[in-house]
Amino acid sequence: MILKTHLSNYQISQESTFYQLIKTINKNGKGFAVVIDHKKRVRGIFTDGNIRRLLLKKIDLNEKISKYCKKEFNYISYNNIIKKNKFYKYSNQIPIIGKNKILKGLIIKQSNKNYKENTVFILAGGKGLRMGKVSKKTPKPMLRINNEPILEKIIQSFKKSGFKNFIISTKYLSDKIVKHFGDGSLFDITVDYTKEKKYLGTAGSLSLIKTANIKENIIVTNGDLYGNLDYSNMMKIHKNKKNDLTICARLHMVDIPYGVINFNNKNLLNEKPKLSYLINAGIYILKKKIIKLVKKNKFLDMNDLINLAKNKKYKVGIYSLYEPVYDIGNLKKYKIIKKLLRNN
Repeated sequence: MILKTHLSNYQISQESTFYQLIKTINKNGKGFAVVIDHKKRVRGIFTDGNIRRLLLKKIDLNEKISKYCKKEFNYISYNNIIKKNKFYKYSNQIPIIGKNKILKGLIIKQSNKNYKENTVFILAGGKGLRMGKVSKKTPKPMLRINNEPILEKIIQSFKKSGFKNFIISTKYLSDKIVKHFGDGSLFDITVDYTKEKKYLGTAGSLSLIKTANIKENIIVTNGDLYGNLDYSNMMKIHKNKKNDLTICARLHMVDIPYGVINFNNKNLLNEKPKLSYLINAGIYILKKKIIKLVKKNKFLDMNDLINLAKNKKYKVGIYSLYEPVYDIGNLKKYKIIKKLLRNN
């Protein structure tokens, strides 16, 4: 796909902060931004992968991006002469650069949405006690946003990444979920179910899965989390890193309403900074052997399973998310997210 209009959506000043960069990339939805100087000359490029790696290094989001900008990248000159850098065999995003290094267009490689055989396991059995009366007759994952159940939005998001095999873990008002999705054929997917006789925690219900039907890896996600995420890339990184268990961690930013004093910094007073943390996103990728650590019908939370895997010397990795993830944890959050996603 070649873009020659609305290029400003993909450009960012080298004087911008990481916080501004993340906002730009989330807004354009293509996983990259072209860095320009004050004369609008192309100086580099930031990709989805660059940001995830830097987040794991705990960079300061108030820092300028110029220090970390990837200055060696593939591009095409306006007269179609391909300039290839020896360090990069291919790119998903290639700038078209004209005279004086001004951006004239973009070549964006279309994502491969081939069908993935890996299964998605969705935890949807909780009572939703923090939802008040709205979950009395409707399980929380079936509460609606834009007249569509949250659970359906989650499944459609996975489907966009090529996943079509789902297992939904149920307990509370399970018939409502089964009635809506059935075997999944109406949604062009396959759906199977597990049903807890007692609450087994965020990992205990994995013991109810028939592992013979599972390929090498399975994605586990909470049934009240929604985001337009690239689950295919998560699986790719999980496999490339040869992880046995990958924890998805999302970026959480906190605005400090005061000037912060830092004696170790040349700027003694940092006026109302934004602090950033990576927190558990409630999404995991597990190899089949990790599932086998879970005892049948025994209560187990995911944190305990992670510690169990680490004690067994299995490789545990982190995949960082900077994209928005909407956690419908309580009634207040549900009302806020309904307003935010009113037109999505």
